Amino acid sequence: MNLGEHTITVVRPPTRGPDGDPVPGSGTSTDIEGCSVQPRTSTEDTAARNTVITGEVVYVPAGADIRPTDTIRFRDVAYAVDGDPGYWDDLNAVGDHIEVPLRRVSG
Repeated sequence: MNLGEHTITVVRPPTRGPDGDPVPGSGTSTDIEGCSVQPRTSTEDTAARNTVITGEVVYVPAGADIRPTDTIRFRDVAYAVDGDPGYWDDLNAVGDHIEVPLRRVSG
């Protein structure tokens, strides 16, 4: 299913061995086409320093593998997945799309 014309990149961090070091070659980067990326929230904290927290939501075709520990790259900006992805079904209980909340902190 094509939800939009955006392409995102899902960056999966490497797994860690028993010593806590990353296992070589275990991290992945996967492009997903047919997505829609929309604004969600934006806040600014200027009390202690200038910090901007930007939220986006990306709608991804059903069947994509996105985890809460992944990073999503869109337009050369890295966003953390902000919680669990939401899996939406159609009226026949068939996977329709995935809603993924994103968060970026700068400053």
